[in-house]
Amino acid sequence: MLKRGLFRVIVMLTLVIALQVSDARAWGPRAMRSITAMALQVIKDDYPNTFRPGGVVGVNFERDVMAGASAGWQELVPETPLNNDTEVIQAISCEINLLRGVQQYGPTAYFAYRMGVLASLTAHAMLPYGFTWSEAEHELRRQLISDIEKHIDTYGFKPMQGNREFIRSAGDYFKQKRSFQAEDMQLIKHDYQKTGLGYNGFLKQGGRAYFIRAVEAVADVWYTVLRSDAPGAGFSLSKPSPRTLTWYFVNEMEYLINEKDNMTQVDKVYSNFERVNPQIMEAYEKLGDIFYVNENREIKMRGVSEWEKAYNFSGSRRQEIGRKLSTHFMDEGRFYLERASQPIAEDTDLNTALEMFTNALDFDRLN
Repeated sequence: MLKRGLFRVIVMLTLVIALQVSDARAWGPRAMRSITAMALQVIKDDYPNTFRPGGVVGVNFERDVMAGASAGWQELVPETPLNNDTEVIQAISCEINLLRGVQQYGPTAYFAYRMGVLASLTAHAMLPYGFTWSEAEHELRRQLISDIEKHIDTYGFKPMQGNREFIRSAGDYFKQKRSFQAEDMQLIKHDYQKTGLGYNGFLKQGGRAYFIRAVEAVADVWYTVLRSDAPGAGFSLSKPSPRTLTWYFVNEMEYLINEKDNMTQVDKVYSNFERVNPQIMEAYEKLGDIFYVNENREIKMRGVSEWEKAYNFSGSRRQEIGRKLSTHFMDEGRFYLERASQPIAEDTDLNTALEMFTNALDFDRLN
C-alpha cells in the first residue's frame, strides 16, 4: 500500500485532539463487525445486489462496507460537528442525504465505505453512552465496551420489525427508537457505579436488545439511502450542495489512491469532481496534497498541477499554496543541479535547474 504522507498524519492528530479521549468507540470492534455483517444480511432482502453488483463472481463492495464500519464515525471528524446528541442525529441526516445524492454516480468502493461509516455513526447513536461528552461518562463507556465485547457472541439476532422503515426525519425516527434510552442510561449507571453489578445488572438482558436495535437502525438508514423514491405524496429529502459533493469526491479520490491504488477509477471520479466543483480553491489544494505524496512520480506531478490550479484563484490560501509550489521547484532545481556535476549528467540539466529555480521564485520570492 502506498504511504499516506504527512498531511494524513496531521489529520489524524487533529482527530485525536478533537476527541480528547483514549477510546472513542462504544461498540467494540467485534461488536461493530457483527452489527454491520447482520445489517448487510437484512438489507439484502430489499437490495440484494447493492454491495455485490456483479453477483457472486463480480466485484465485492461488502469488504469496503466492513472497512468503513471498522474505521468508524471518527472518519467524519473534524469536518462534521459531533459535540452533542443533536449534532449526532443531524450528522446521520446529512450523511443519508449525501449518500442518496451520490448514488447516481453508480455503486463504488468509496460509497460502500461511507455506508460503513454511516453504520458506525448510527449504531453508536442507538447505544446508551454510545457518544459521551464528560470524563465520567467516558470511563463508563470504556467499561461498557469491554463487557459487551466479552458477551457479543451470545447476542443472537431476531428481527423486531417486519419491513424496513424509510426515515423521513432523523430526529423523529431516533426519538421514537430511543424512547427508552434516558431511563436505561440511569439504570446502567446505577449498576456500574452504585451496586457493583456492572454488566450482570440491566445490561445482561439489555445488551442483546441494543444489538438488535442497532442492526435494525443501520438497516433502516441504509434502506433510506438506497430507496430512490421517497414514499409519500409531496415529500422529498434535501439534496447535497455542490460544495458537499465536491468534498465527497475529493475524499473518494483519496480513498481510491491510498486504499485501492486505482488511478483508473480516480480519473472517473475526477470528472465528477470537475462537474460539481463550484471552483473551491481548497479542494484543488487538497487534491494536490493527496497526489503529491504518492511514490509514483506521474501522480506526484499531477499534484503539482492541482496546486497550480488552486494558486490561480484568489484567496487566503494562495500564499501558502505558492510556498508549496516554490518548495517543489526548488527541490527539482537542486536535483538537476546536483546531477549536472555527475557522470550521468544530461546536456539540459543546468538549463533545467535554472528553469526550476526561476519557477520557485515566481511562486515565492522569499524562498
